[in-house]
Amino acid sequence: MKDFERIIFDSEGYTYDEAKKFLIEDQGIENPTDDEIYNEIEECNRIAFKDDRFEFATRDKHIEGTVIAVANVGRWNGRKDGIKVLQGFEDVMDFMTSYDNFKIYIDRYNIKGIGHHHDGTDYLTFREVHPRYFRDDIEDIFLSYDGDVDRFVKNCTRSLRKYTKGYLY
Repeated sequence: MKDFERIIFDSEGYTYDEAKKFLIEDQGIENPTDDEIYNEIEECNRIAFKDDRFEFATRDKHIEGTVIAVANVGRWNGRKDGIKVLQGFEDVMDFMTSYDNFKIYIDRYNIKGIGHHHDGTDYLTFREVHPRYFRDDIEDIFLSYDGDVDRFVKNCTRSLRKYTKGYLY
């Protein structure tokens, strides 16, 4: 883990060995099959995700602007930059479930995500668009920056970090 990185959710958090040990010791299954182990991992992650999603989503009420995902997307034909307009923290968690494996974390300044899929890996930063911008205009504003993602982020968004105070510290 990097300095100042606090994990909100990691879909690879519960390991094969941990699940196997749980099934043997706590559930009394003498020799669990791979299917049983993977089902246990999936179920544990589903429960943990549900809890973390709820905890994370309760912070929505304080957000003044629109939440967006600023992404560097890995595709079979190369990398692309883009944005996706979201409703709030609950939408962030739901959006991330479209990946095969994913991690959401807080660094020094931002809420970030890494999502793995069949074409590659996406790197996301979740930001709040300044309240002075209308939700319906965000994509057009992004396009007006002609691909200069850093300038768009600097001029039009602000960190969501302040909404994470006390979260996982």
